[in-house]
Amino acid sequence: YGSGCAGTNGVVTLVPIETALPVLGGTMQVDVTNLPLTAPITFMAMGIGPPLDPGIDLGPLGAPSCALHVTPLAIDRVPASAGAATWSLGIPMVSAMLGRSIYHQAITLDPGANALGVTSSIAGNARIGR
Repeated sequence: YGSGCAGTNGVVTLVPIETALPVLGGTMQVDVTNLPLTAPITFMAMGIGPPLDPGIDLGPLGAPSCALHVTPLAIDRVPASAGAATWSLGIPMVSAMLGRSIYHQAITLDPGANALGVTSSIAGNARIGR
């Protein structure tokens, strides 16, 4: 949901890995693509609250067309190489988590993109299943 903003390698995208979906006791994985080719890391903001719609506009901070669409409870640092990264998140075997959502969005340092030097992806919603 929401929209990503263009950086030096296009708009950062999130692609769920079909063989690593969010299930109890499993590990969810998402490919992050179109990162700046020289970026050594990206960051994944995660939250469990409802998505921020239309999001927190980062334009006044120097990143026009960029927005934060999740209320982050945690931020993971994800190694990147050649414009791509894979984010992994272990899902505990806790039945109370069944049906809950994990909202996530990549935020990437991209000095050439804008005055703030960041780009953002669209946000994803991963619903935990069995």
